[in-house]
Amino acid sequence: NKKPVIGGEPVKWSGKREITTSTPIALEELKAVRAAFKCTINDVVVSCIAGAVQRYMEARDCPFTKKPSTRVRAIIPFATIPKKEMENMKKDPYTLKNLFTFVSLRLSMGPCSATERLKRTMKKTYDLKRSPEAAITIFLNAIIGKLGSAMQKQTLYDYMSRHSMVLTNVPGPVERVRLAGIEVETVDFACANLINQVSVLSYAGEIRLTLVTDPEVVKDAHTIAEYFLKEIKSLKIAADKVSSEAAAA
Repeated sequence: NKKPVIGGEPVKWSGKREITTSTPIALEELKAVRAAFKCTINDVVVSCIAGAVQRYMEARDCPFTKKPSTRVRAIIPFATIPKKEMENMKKDPYTLKNLFTFVSLRLSMGPCSATERLKRTMKKTYDLKRSPEAAITIFLNAIIGKLGSAMQKQTLYDYMSRHSMVLTNVPGPVERVRLAGIEVETVDFACANLINQVSVLSYAGEIRLTLVTDPEVVKDAHTIAEYFLKEIKSLKIAADKVSSEAAAA
């Protein structure tokens, strides 16, 4: 029955938010990692965010950095559109439909190589996709939706305040688009939440990380964005090695 706490204080909306955006990185680098390790782009993104948080904690001498059991949990969107409907939507480019829920993913923390973190992340996401969590969450949401706004607000608070971030990875247009006749050079995706919002968006062959954080809680958030790019570079080096060894075999 205890309220979730940060630094001894209950989690609450401070009204203060800071937007931090990384420099863009080529999507091809993530695709190279995907090909070498037989994973998804989302696996790469989630693993690199976990690695960035680990580096951030280490730089601040956090006592939990040496423990793989450290719990850093992310709320992630989980698409639940039936496969048959997805196939029908591909046939009609003008069909817009979305059906998703949120699920909880425990990030792969602790000291390890970028490659090992990716493999652990792949296992976690594989298990999550095959778990009943999404179906159970949809069922519970349907019930809670009928119990009034007070119950809905409390449930939302309880769920979000037991996580470190909302994490979303969105594939955007593969080519540059035009708005009112003007070509859009870059797109930043940011929204505020009760907890940290971590968003990755691809656009025109590049990806960009955006953080929306409380500046009084997350100091120097720009370093997390820098660590995220370093994690991608580490995986790209490992992927190139794997690909070279495979070509030589």
